[in-house]
Amino acid sequence: KQWYQRRVAITAGMLPHFDYLDIIWCKTYKSKLKDLDISYTKIAKIAFDFNIKESSISVYKQMGWLPLHLRRQLHLSSYMYRIVNEICPKHFIGKFFYISGGSRGGEALWKE
Repeated sequence: KQWYQRRVAITAGMLPHFDYLDIIWCKTYKSKLKDLDISYTKIAKIAFDFNIKESSISVYKQMGWLPLHLRRQLHLSSYMYRIVNEICPKHFIGKFFYISGGSRGGEALWKE
């Protein structure tokens, strides 16, 4: 029970910060995003008292977290899903429009 409470507390404190940093750094170079991924892993290992040499994947599994690059993909895909299905604020929908004749011959979502 103590492990669960600790995990919940650390997750509630850390993940929103890393999500915010990910939003801020999203347009930077891949090397900077990799640095953010490394920091995410190291801080998680320290916070949960894991051996610093332990595999990142096993740490993520035990914590119930996704690696940061997968969280990034999940946030982007859910954002696009909400825009396409018009279940987001109207000012987001106006930033995109549909065009036909894309590289695969179907409808494409294109940013203005």
